[in-house]
Amino acid sequence: MSERVSIPPISLLQSALAHHQHGRLDEAEDLYRQVLDRQPRHPDALRLLGVLCRQRGDLHNARQWLERALAVQPQIADTHHDLGLVWFELRQYREAIAQYKSAIEIQREFPEALYNLGNAYYALRDLEKAAAFYQEAADQQPALAEPHFNLGLLEQDRGNDAAAIRHYERALAIRPDYPEARLNLGFAQSNLGQLDAASANYLKALELRRDYPEAWLNLGCVRQREGRTTEAETCFRQAVVLQPDSVAARLSLAMALDGLDKVEEAESEARIAVSLAPENPRAHSSLGALLLHKNRRDEAIECSNRALRLDPNFVPAHVTIAQALLIQNKLEEAARRCEMILALEPANVAALTCLGVARTRQRRAWEALVSLEKAVSCNPRDSDAMINLAICELLLGRFVSGWKHYDARWTTQMTFCVPRRFSQPQWHGEHFAGRTLLLYGEQGFGDTIQFVRYATSVAERGGRVILECQTSLKTLLQSVAGIDQVFGYGEPLPAFDFQAPLLSLPAVFRTTVETIPAEAPYLRPRSVGARKLASLPDKPLKVGLVWCGSRSQNHDPRPVPFGNLEPILTLDGIAFYSFQTGENADELRPSRFANRVIDLSGEMGDFSATAALLDQLDLVISIDTALAHLAGAMGKTAWVLLPFAPDWRWGLEGETCPWYPAMRLFRQARFGDWSDPIREVADQLRGRIA
Repeated sequence: MSERVSIPPISLLQSALAHHQHGRLDEAEDLYRQVLDRQPRHPDALRLLGVLCRQRGDLHNARQWLERALAVQPQIADTHHDLGLVWFELRQYREAIAQYKSAIEIQREFPEALYNLGNAYYALRDLEKAAAFYQEAADQQPALAEPHFNLGLLEQDRGNDAAAIRHYERALAIRPDYPEARLNLGFAQSNLGQLDAASANYLKALELRRDYPEAWLNLGCVRQREGRTTEAETCFRQAVVLQPDSVAARLSLAMALDGLDKVEEAESEARIAVSLAPENPRAHSSLGALLLHKNRRDEAIECSNRALRLDPNFVPAHVTIAQALLIQNKLEEAARRCEMILALEPANVAALTCLGVARTRQRRAWEALVSLEKAVSCNPRDSDAMINLAICELLLGRFVSGWKHYDARWTTQMTFCVPRRFSQPQWHGEHFAGRTLLLYGEQGFGDTIQFVRYATSVAERGGRVILECQTSLKTLLQSVAGIDQVFGYGEPLPAFDFQAPLLSLPAVFRTTVETIPAEAPYLRPRSVGARKLASLPDKPLKVGLVWCGSRSQNHDPRPVPFGNLEPILTLDGIAFYSFQTGENADELRPSRFANRVIDLSGEMGDFSATAALLDQLDLVISIDTALAHLAGAMGKTAWVLLPFAPDWRWGLEGETCPWYPAMRLFRQARFGDWSDPIREVADQLRGRIA
């Protein structure tokens, strides 16, 4: 009679372990259970079945099998460690700590248990203990990269990026093919402004793992900071392809697209992010910021308020609302919102900057200066903070530091000047005999007219001076002493050796309020072909008028509503001439003053023709616009109506202007109220015609 051969439990266990190690979990489980059928208290089978259940994510059964194993054999360090891992994944960190400590008491040299003990303390945010156990794990096993990686994470949590970098570099020295360490090293370097190094590490991470969405995202952020927005867009798109449900990637792509003026697609991406995470305040806030860039202020505020309903202290949403209020000139509301932000985040640069701008517009410039100086000290690389500090300093007459900080205009998000790219070096005041220097206009017509005066001083330092400017100024600016040749924008330029933007020249010459080159006239019109303004016996005083800029924006405080000019226009003995251009020129025709004001808008042509007409006047009354600068540069008597918070070049107080000696300033006493300056102008006019 034949007998059935029974496989010994040890053989079953070895076979089960082989299946387990090769990932054949079903076969392994069956064999472990066969062992336990024969020996229910077999400690190795109990432990390994618990490990298998944990691998499957069956944490409840994993815990039960491991606890049974410890009941049989409580002095096995590995079993305590495995049970600690289960508790950790159950987020029961204190229970995990107890098991890791039991493992270490049994087996002192146990770097994996020390490492995981550090992880449990890290999860409890006990960073000191976490760091100590990570370091002990690294000391016990110097070839283990993970403790150094986690020490890097810990240092970044502490805000110590320099220390984090050292740990990530140590982890990579042990394990060069560690993409997560490359990623985090790049992130720490990026935080310290080491963009080239960060970029190199992100690229190395992508060499190790091409389908690494976080690396594409972070590389895109670096490219964005470098101003390489098109490349940033490519990176963000790749991150979105790899991880379509990544809110961070969608929002980053939206901001890059916005920077490339792909506004519709940008809004679409932001709205996708909101749909992916409707409970995420950052998604709503980012959409709000994007809408604010599109001047859809009410929608921007609505999105930001949605974010704040989800998280009342979500600072970026408060910032967007503050900026929207600032644009609407609701200055005290904007300031209060900024102060609320600063109570939450005292070093928030956007809030400090916004508060500084609000206080500047409230003519509380010294308070603004404190806020803007703090903004720059918090982040010296923030060009928006820097340019607003420069504007505040110039407004207060602090020209030395103001001109220095004004260089931030080239990197600011503001759009009042566009950087030019030349291979020739920028001129900084050195003598250039025998060589050619290009000066070029960089902002509006008024800026070019105001600062072209420096060409005469430039020419005293050497060779040939050429100027590039707006085409409509080309003929007029040929009259400036020291300029050899003038070119309009877009015209081919001759060879030159140096270049300088016009508004950098005050810094070159170290201009202070006392040393402004104020000699006038420095512009002289050509009178050939210009219309002759008739002399009217009953109106001996010829007065030119401009009440609005040619491209005034919403909430621009400079324009004077045409109807407010009534106290001036009703005066007798004055021949009024309108130099108003653009849509606002049409305000004259339907008004009751149409017969009292001669409209010259159709005859002004370029600035040379305008100057020839202006030269025949006795007086110009203008808001802050190019015509005021033109009159000042020609040495004409000009009265300029200024809003409550004027542009920096007019200063905060006084009736005279250091840039134009023949100019008189009439200032609003209250925001938006033109009654006082208009009344003063009317009174002065009566004195002129009496």
